[in-house]
Amino acid sequence: MEMLPVVNKKDELIDTTTREICHAKKLRHRAVHIFVFNTKGEILLQKRSSDKDEYPGYYEASVSGHVRKDESYEQAAIREIEEEIGIVVNLDELHERCKFEVLFGQEHMFIQLFVIFTKKNPEINDGEIESMQWISKPALAKEIQKGKKRFTPECLAAFDCFLHKKQ
Repeated sequence: MEMLPVVNKKDELIDTTTREICHAKKLRHRAVHIFVFNTKGEILLQKRSSDKDEYPGYYEASVSGHVRKDESYEQAAIREIEEEIGIVVNLDELHERCKFEVLFGQEHMFIQLFVIFTKKNPEINDGEIESMQWISKPALAKEIQKGKKRFTPECLAAFDCFLHKKQ
C-alpha cells in the first residue's frame, strides 16, 4: 500500500494517507516529473501502458511518480528514474526546474519538475511504460499543438512549466 504525504496550499505536510484515499478525496499531495535529455538535446517521451488505471496509452514525461511518505522530491525523482527507465542518477545530476500545482480528474498535487542529461540508454523497466521515443523540443511542441496524440494533463503542464519556467 503506497502511503503519500498530504500537504496544504503551502506544500507543508499535514497528514499521510494512501494513494487511493488521496485520489478519492482529491487531497493535495506531491509528485515528480522528470524530463530526461540525451546528448542531442532530445527529450525522452514515454507512452503509458494500456494497463494503467489513469490515462492508459497516453504520452507522458520521461519519468513521473508520486512522492512517498518520508521521501523528498529529490529522493522520489531518483527512485522513479531507476524504477521506470533503469538509469541510476545521483543528486548532483538532478536539476530542479520548477514546481506547479495541478487539479484535475482524481489528482490534486504539487509537481516538482526536474531535468537530467544522460548518455545512458533507458530501458523499459517496470511495466508502466508501453514504449519510449526521443523527440526534439520543437517536435514535441508541434505534436502537442496538432492534438493527434493524447498527452496526460500533467505532461502538458510540465512541458509548459519547462518552457516558461513558472515557479
